[in-house]
Amino acid sequence: MTTRILPAVSAKYGVRYDLRGMAEDEREFLSDARLGFYLCLTGKFLTLAWVFGSWTRPIAVMMVIPFGLIGAIWGHLLHGIPLTMFSVVGLIGMAGIIINDSIVLVTAIDRRLPTTDMVTAIVDGTAERLRADFLTTITTVGGLGPLLFEQSRQAAFLKPTVITLIYGLGFGIVVVLMITPHHDRHPARCGPLAEEPAAASQACRVAPQAASGGALTASCCLVHPPAV
Repeated sequence: MTTRILPAVSAKYGVRYDLRGMAEDEREFLSDARLGFYLCLTGKFLTLAWVFGSWTRPIAVMMVIPFGLIGAIWGHLLHGIPLTMFSVVGLIGMAGIIINDSIVLVTAIDRRLPTTDMVTAIVDGTAERLRADFLTTITTVGGLGPLLFEQSRQAAFLKPTVITLIYGLGFGIVVVLMITPHHDRHPARCGPLAEEPAAASQACRVAPQAASGGALTASCCLVHPPAV
């Protein structure tokens, strides 16, 4: 209607049109929600930058949000439900939950860095958080499941929020456990190696011997190439 019928009527008869009622309320809500979502992301980024003492590490933590959005969009497609204002509400809540999982994972990796190398810290930290993050997601999805399959009219308007949370968290937890550890290997995370080129060169020569660590330690080699 808004792309063909109304423009054609306006052009033919020289009239103006505007959408009122629920359409206007939805536009206003989406505008306010968009501003609120951007402010939330900015606040989360500044908080993480202050906690981690880095401007780049929060990016590795927050990059799970777009992947959660992908899962939410696929969930709406599978159920044949369009994105609404309630989907935006679910997106804001889902972003906070998966960021929390990512923060806890990065913290678990940090605890091991003083006593072990980067690759071992990532593997052990991810293995430690696997069960906890998985159980957290399963219990959340299981609790929202009955509402997802509820057929009453009273629950219909909540389905976009439920779909966003279930599919966003379900897809986001996979990204947290697989992608976040990979991107948490920024050169600044090498700690003492970043200040001692000789030690970094030696670590880069030793680390690739691990079957699963060669790719993750390559960034250190690029920053601190071995002396010839």
